[in-house]
Amino acid sequence: MSYNRSVFILNNDRHTLNTISEVCQRLNIETKTLGSGAQLLAELDHEAPLCIFSTSKLADMDSTALLQHIQQLNDELPVLMVGQSGEVHCAVNAIKQGALDFFTQPINSRRIQVILQTLLAKDHEQ
Repeated sequence: MSYNRSVFILNNDRHTLNTISEVCQRLNIETKTLGSGAQLLAELDHEAPLCIFSTSKLADMDSTALLQHIQQLNDELPVLMVGQSGEVHCAVNAIKQGALDFFTQPINSRRIQVILQTLLAKDHEQ
């Protein structure tokens, strides 16, 4: 499957949104900010992004359930979870459920850039 050069962001933390958006802008990647897990899943019916950044705390569904739904739709789609530093259990579960990585807030823009550059390089190889 070929991916669009876009990143879906499901996170309401302003600093996290700004950091991810700024890195994507530098790499010429479009971003789409979504408000809920249900909205994210609906968008995936129409578009396959380069990756998804999602908060570990969703208002409308459990993050584990979201990861399972995404895996059912597209098991090759990279999902990067974002949570609080004390959420070790959540981070371990996210990785076990197929998340590519787990970021703690405040997120590191350099680390995001390295991951996105790696995903872009893989996308160009396909």
